[in-house]
Amino acid sequence: MATITSANSVFMLSVSSVFPAPVQLTGFGPDEAFDTEQVDAAVTQMGVDGTGVSGYVPREITQTITLLASSNGISLFNAWIAAEDTIQDVLFATGSIRLPSLGIKFDMPQGTLRRFPTVPDARRVLMPLRYSIIWQPQPGVPAITVSPL
Repeated sequence: MATITSANSVFMLSVSSVFPAPVQLTGFGPDEAFDTEQVDAAVTQMGVDGTGVSGYVPREITQTITLLASSNGISLFNAWIAAEDTIQDVLFATGSIRLPSLGIKFDMPQGTLRRFPTVPDARRVLMPLRYSIIWQPQPGVPAITVSPL
C-alpha cells in the first residue's frame, strides 16, 4: 500500500548555463515544500442556443517552491537571478520531482523563474522564501509529465 509522506521526495533543478548538473533542493519550508496551481484542462463555451463546445489548450503550470532561509536552494535561485540580470534575458530551468511514497516521477522540461523574494522576511528568525516557476509546454511536450519510478 502506498503512503502519502512527502519527507522522502526529491526535487532536482538545473539551469544549463548557471548550474548545468541538476542540484537537489533541500531545506523546504516547515509546512510546505512545493505546490502547483490548478489549471484548466479545456476551454468551454456555451452558445445562446444551449449548444456547448470544448477545446484543448496547452497549459503552463505555476509551481511555488518554499525554502527555509538556510536552504541550499537559496544560493541556486540567487545565481539564476544574477545570471539573468547580467545577460538581461531569460534562462530556462529543467526539473524533476520523485515521489517514492507514490512510486511516481514528474519531469518539467522548460521553466521560467517568474517570482522571487528579494530579501528574506526577518522576524524572530528569518522566514521561509517562496519562489515561483512557470513550467511551459513545448510542441508535443506537456509542461509536466508523470511516469512511474
